[in-house]
Amino acid sequence: MALIKNNNLKEVSSLLYNDFEKLLNIEEINHIKNELLNCGALNACMSGSGPTVYGIFSSKNKAKDAYDYFKRSFRDVFLCKPCRIK
Repeated sequence: MALIKNNNLKEVSSLLYNDFEKLLNIEEINHIKNELLNCGALNACMSGSGPTVYGIFSSKNKAKDAYDYFKRSFRDVFLCKPCRIK
């Protein structure tokens, strides 16, 4: 929690993982994760048991570029921003 409160996005992103994702080892999920990383994501993971995959970006511009890239191939792509923790 301290990393989040201190806005240490790079460190928080490095700690993200999903054990279920490794168990399933779905080729399309792996491809999307790699594409997110290629678009500049600090990290990318599958959410829960899938099929959602998300990337964490250091800037709104990088996230928007990735959004535009993925929107060309996928119908359901969302650009989200974090909420503040008080």
